[in-house]
Amino acid sequence: MYQEVSFGVVGVNEDEKILFVMGPNPCEDFLTIQRDSSASNDLFIIDALGRVMQKETINGQHVTIDISNLNPDLYMLSMSGDLNRAKKLIIR
Repeated sequence: MYQEVSFGVVGVNEDEKILFVMGPNPCEDFLTIQRDSSASNDLFIIDALGRVMQKETINGQHVTIDISNLNPDLYMLSMSGDLNRAKKLIIR
């Protein structure tokens, strides 16, 4: 199942939202992110205790993240750019 997430830029017209879709969720070894932009974003995967378990800088509109090193659990995916930030729950 893919989930669409949108987040806006502070001080920018509402029409200029950044959209991305991620899935599958729940996922096993790989998480795919499809975005409408190829801008560089920092991606963090954070566990329930707030520890950063994985950090990557992503570029491109279609990105696959290897999460096979993570134990089955709930994680927060946090993606940030210049003024953008989005958070989404991942079930592994």
